[in-house]
Amino acid sequence: MSLENAYLGDRVESHDCAPEADAVFFRQHGFCAIRNLISNEMIEHLKRVIAGTANGTTFDTIKKNTYNTAIDDPAIHGFLGQRTFAALIGSLGYRDSVFTDGVIFETDAELGGFDWHLDITSFKYIFPKDRAFSIWITLDPIDPDVQDGGLTLLSTSSFSGSEFFNLQATVTRSLVEGRYKIPALYKTLLGPKYRNDEQKKFKKLFPYIQSKFPHLFSDSIYISGFAKNLFDSEGVSFSLAPGDAILFDKNVFHRSNALLPGVMATRRAFVLRFIEADARFAATNASKAGGDDARLVERMTQGLSEGERFDLTGATVINVPEPAEKTA
Repeated sequence: MSLENAYLGDRVESHDCAPEADAVFFRQHGFCAIRNLISNEMIEHLKRVIAGTANGTTFDTIKKNTYNTAIDDPAIHGFLGQRTFAALIGSLGYRDSVFTDGVIFETDAELGGFDWHLDITSFKYIFPKDRAFSIWITLDPIDPDVQDGGLTLLSTSSFSGSEFFNLQATVTRSLVEGRYKIPALYKTLLGPKYRNDEQKKFKKLFPYIQSKFPHLFSDSIYISGFAKNLFDSEGVSFSLAPGDAILFDKNVFHRSNALLPGVMATRRAFVLRFIEADARFAATNASKAGGDDARLVERMTQGLSEGERFDLTGATVINVPEPAEKTA
């Protein structure tokens, strides 16, 4: 399913543009596309950031995936400080929010990216009920009918990931308490740094197995091959211009769309992560859930214990404006 008109706005050159989003659509599905989120100048700036940043080592299913990127970048902080950006966040129902990470996602025709997933490791620092969201900004054109390379998202009205956050936090507590252990073989799904040589060989078989037995296999730690087929059938994708974005809640399942061979050698995207400012620190979960640690979060949680509020001193806080009072 491709929804191409779930966003409003026109391309402008100013950094102080006023992007708009369909709040009704967002509240129904947990995500929406936003046209004109960043200016052409910011597009070029982020391209330079990506070109000058080394690839991370956590995953091997994508050309470049690096966390903690440009987290102190003045241009990004200037953009996040705009009143129009704060108003956009507020229009979608979020309260004051805090910038927690900048992430590079660059894919090519050889590596397809990530199967259906939630960003659990990016939001492992907060409790399951605390709110958070991501903004996925494309720096290259995305047309699902040509080369694609975009995102497919599953409406929370169809299936919400909220219970997976609950389950993951519960499993982490059980592991810490020694109730059981996860077999080492499952770490083949978590990235190369978690695998031994035998597991690395096994991981290379995944594409072949999935092509031959799609109903039995999914390269996802969350769902089966059969569930993957259902998710694919209900997924929503967007046509996007450079500088457009998709904003999605942490409870939205999403996956990478393969970049097909064509004019573009790669598709570059930059992702901004946020948590609401009143989120609580999930210390146990943060220490055991894996993935790359967010340096901005580490700054806000030094010396904190389980359940305490984040220390926002020096943090980049998005102060959402109060709703305008209705006049008679």
